[in-house]
Amino acid sequence: MVRNISDNAGATRDTLQRLVALRRAHLNAGAEPAGYAFGGDEVMRRVIDMGALPDSTTSSVAHSIVAMAAVVKLRGVAYDLDGMSEVQNSRAIPDDVIGLNMDATNVVITTASDLTAFDSSLVEVEYTLA
Repeated sequence: MVRNISDNAGATRDTLQRLVALRRAHLNAGAEPAGYAFGGDEVMRRVIDMGALPDSTTSSVAHSIVAMAAVVKLRGVAYDLDGMSEVQNSRAIPDDVIGLNMDATNVVITTASDLTAFDSSLVEVEYTLA
């Protein structure tokens, strides 16, 4: 169940205003509600354009997510727009060839071979707010 402001009956007015402002800021920054809760907290969803996959190296893109409490889900998809083939969640290639992770500021894709043929990639992050 997604927590409503009314669920915070004991919270101060300042706390409620902070929660509303934080949620509004995430919505204005391109996030959207994921439609479910995790640990009683609303899960937000954001999609980050990572561009082409790298050639045997690391590529990172700033995700601009502030006040994140926990990452609930991190998954990616890459496309070869010329050949229209697709890689989802690293299933089409061995696990040791591609890695996906995230830190406080960036989403990071690491490849152990040349995957630049996949000229478009997106990462979906689902997270709770602090």
